[in-house]
Amino acid sequence: GEDALEMLMAGSLVVGVGTAVYYRGIEVFNKINTEIIQFLDENEYESLEGIPKLEKLPNKNKKKQSCEVVGNANG
Repeated sequence: GEDALEMLMAGSLVVGVGTAVYYRGIEVFNKINTEIIQFLDENEYESLEGIPKLEKLPNKNKKKQSCEVVGNANG
């Protein structure tokens, strides 16, 4: 669901779920649908047309990573 929403927010008109169906079975359609409806309800959107574009959903499962600059950009 979250991946599908991110693709839609990036401007996609369709979302491919072939690999998800292959690995998880057709039950994945219910999971995607449930997660999208939950997102719409939580954010008080009437439909997918109302979601903002180019927003990144916060990923609750990933830890924030920091970057360290190594070396000198001038050589």
